[in-house]
Amino acid sequence: MSSRQLRRRFSAAVGYSPKTFQEVLRFQVLLNLATSAREQARFAQLAADAGYADQEHMTRDVHRFSDTQPTNLLGSAQCTVCLSGLVRMELSP
Repeated sequence: MSSRQLRRRFSAAVGYSPKTFQEVLRFQVLLNLATSAREQARFAQLAADAGYADQEHMTRDVHRFSDTQPTNLLGSAQCTVCLSGLVRMELSP
């Protein structure tokens, strides 16, 4: 099976392309990290821990998925994947 066929099957089954799905999961990891942070973590560190290339990359995704800036979102948002109970995301200390 070609990679093109795999992408089509994935998109049909999940509703997103593999790349978009990965971006949504990374955003959810960011929300989980921000929610579970004991103290206000720096955005650059949150971005690195969530797997973003840099803080600007994180800021673009936050704006893309939430239409707001990180300062407005990360203090109060919750990871919806965690809320759904479908995936348990645990972070090592």
